[in-house]
Amino acid sequence: FWLGPNLDPDYAYLFNGLLIATGRAPLHVDHPGTPVQELIALVLRVAAGSAPDLPRAVIAGPEEYLGMVRGVLLTLLLAAMAGAGALVARATGKVSAGLWMIASVLLTPMLLREALCVKPEPLLLMASLAVGALTLLAAAREGPTRWPVALGIGVLTGVAITAKVTALPLLALAVLAPRGWRARVASVGATVISAALLL
Repeated sequence: FWLGPNLDPDYAYLFNGLLIATGRAPLHVDHPGTPVQELIALVLRVAAGSAPDLPRAVIAGPEEYLGMVRGVLLTLLLAAMAGAGALVARATGKVSAGLWMIASVLLTPMLLREALCVKPEPLLLMASLAVGALTLLAAAREGPTRWPVALGIGVLTGVAITAKVTALPLLALAVLAPRGWRARVASVGATVISAALLL
């Protein structure tokens, strides 16, 4: 409690991720899913290596572990921004459009602030950027949407929705963005399967 700004929600996510890392069920499951805690559990397991008492190590140095999780989230966000920018540049044939896609995140101070916290928003932002870029890629191509694009839209929509229920409108993109009924079925199926796995 000595670190007020970091207490909520960062510590709640850290300790629920610790529960998962130790084979127990998380208590914080109201987003509706637990992808953030699952990512934290993975980071804790990798960071701790063969530490004999993971809970004691995390409790003794929570800020160190939160810093590691922040680093992973920030790295994933930067990779998502670069990937989305590249996809938009490819779909439009204009590098400037890809740079604007990246700038859309960098020019929004609230998004940057949220990206530095351990909470669902960075994961939601990553998935939303990627879904938007893949949607543009699907729209730019004539004919049916390719399987990797349709599956990418679906999987990332499932990740976003289970990260935070406010991403539910992305479901419309999973249904409408892919061209061709097979691509749509693949996208919706991938959404359902990824959401079920993360739940």
